[in-house]
Amino acid sequence: MSPSPTPTPTPTLTPSPEYTQFTYTPTPCPPNKKECISCETVNFGDVIQQLKKTARDQWKSNLAFILRLDKGNKLKLSFQARNKALLEQMLKFLNSLSPEVQECIENDYCVTVSVNTLILKKYRKTIEQIYKLSQEIQRQPLAYGKPGGKCSGSIEECKKRVRNANQYIKWLKREINRLKKLNLTLTSKIPIKTTKCE
Repeated sequence: MSPSPTPTPTPTLTPSPEYTQFTYTPTPCPPNKKECISCETVNFGDVIQQLKKTARDQWKSNLAFILRLDKGNKLKLSFQARNKALLEQMLKFLNSLSPEVQECIENDYCVTVSVNTLILKKYRKTIEQIYKLSQEIQRQPLAYGKPGGKCSGSIEECKKRVRNANQYIKWLKREINRLKKLNLTLTSKIPIKTTKCE
């Protein structure tokens, strides 16, 4: 009787040890810890530059109207002086604005304070003043009683000149209105609050 064959051992799979995944949760930084203060500086100098450009454009638009008034108009010099004074006042206000504010997370060491509020109030008032000046200028008679001025060319040339001048005057009036609205809109982009910390 032949011996029975020795059974071939069946390989067994040993389960790998399971690894427990740990999630690291940092301890929250309390607001009463000074080293936990997180702040960000916000710069809006580009908005101030846009405001300066718009202010100068308002001045230029008024000047364009002044130069088209009748040469004998005694108010021309007064208009020019008032127009220039208002521009200088507007630029002075804009130069008084701080180009940066600080924003911090709420904590025990910082407080929110108002900034630029009074300056912006004065600046908006000046926007209205330079706009009202433009309305005053527009009520004055133009040179030679018509937009095109004195014309020594042919009838057709003179008609074309008057037509072009009228179109320019209409555009100039629309531009003055647009610049006023743009100037006021830009002021709303100036921050009126900043954070001060101990």
